[in-house]
Amino acid sequence: MIYVILDQWFDWLVIVDDIKDRPYTIAGFAAFVLLLPLAITSTNAMQRKLQTTWVKLHKLIYVISILAILHFWWLVKSDLFEPIIYASILTVLLGYRVLARANPIQ
Repeated sequence: MIYVILDQWFDWLVIVDDIKDRPYTIAGFAAFVLLLPLAITSTNAMQRKLQTTWVKLHKLIYVISILAILHFWWLVKSDLFEPIIYASILTVLLGYRVLARANPIQ
């Protein structure tokens, strides 16, 4: 809202043009919006209240982490070394989760 009110003063055409010029804002804002329900439901009371729904909701972190890497990747224009490191770490961690789920130890 700070961006809409203070930076652009509700000039929606400029905001749309700005989003077209900077697609990383969409990925970053989407990640931020998806983090809000996780923050709201992260208390012990909410975990007890939501039970299994809480676990399903918090699996959004996988999508959020990909959006965050994508946001960072698009934001950095010249030196991609750091976003590549983060993307590699995320790939290893998510790959491990996929493999662990596909081959459960019995």
